[in-house]
Amino acid sequence: NATDPAPASANVSLRLEPVAGNQVFDTNTVVQISGRNARINQARIYISEIALIRENNEEVRFTDEPLSVRYIRGVGDTAILNITDKIILFRHDAGQREAVLGSAPTGRYKGIRFTVGLNDQVNKIDALEVARLRPNHPLARTSPPQPGNWWSWNTGYIFTRVEGFFDNSPTGTGTPTTRFFYHIGGPTGFASVITLSQPFEIRAGENNVVPIQVDYARCFTGIDLATSPNCMVIRDPARFPDDRRLGEQFRDNQRAANVFRFRP
Repeated sequence: NATDPAPASANVSLRLEPVAGNQVFDTNTVVQISGRNARINQARIYISEIALIRENNEEVRFTDEPLSVRYIRGVGDTAILNITDKIILFRHDAGQREAVLGSAPTGRYKGIRFTVGLNDQVNKIDALEVARLRPNHPLARTSPPQPGNWWSWNTGYIFTRVEGFFDNSPTGTGTPTTRFFYHIGGPTGFASVITLSQPFEIRAGENNVVPIQVDYARCFTGIDLATSPNCMVIRDPARFPDDRRLGEQFRDNQRAANVFRFRP
């Protein structure tokens, strides 16, 4: 009906709280990863293609200021990609927990869906060009000592970056002193679509926050740091034959091991 008023809307943010099992994430706190004492000092993750799901199954997507940048379409072939999707790089080791999504219709919702990582086209853009055009964009390449979430020696972004130290003794109960790092992302197939269901409501005039947790310890389910302390998915498989398998295990854990959940 043309006389019906426009539906009310309100601002909404996404809060992605990092935890490790039943412990709150902190770069100075010793946590348990696969039964070993560990301390995580870098934890960064890309979230994109965010959609809030209304009770009638309509989806509310979020956009950002358009960014036009080159991407690699094929060998020796580039094209211009216009990126409007709301993309967030949560720098958990730097204390970032919350990001504004934008405006959404008020009312009842039943869940959220998002992608851990980036789609294949966005993953092939030039991070240096983004830095020249929009230095504060989450896809822009940063300068040392700021840890980067892209491959400095290859095309593509690191979707999830977790680094730290673990105890490599037989018991695993001592002081974490042995370095580990897992850089997940790069080739096709490593982005993960996550759908979480829980009723919530967006109300006009309120600070609406969708509270999600990411459990970094559960990312390592089935992975023993003592035998597999590092993984870079795009390394030469002839020299690092376990990287692909470890990366797929990490990715599959993100999809199925209750790594992402609504905050209790």
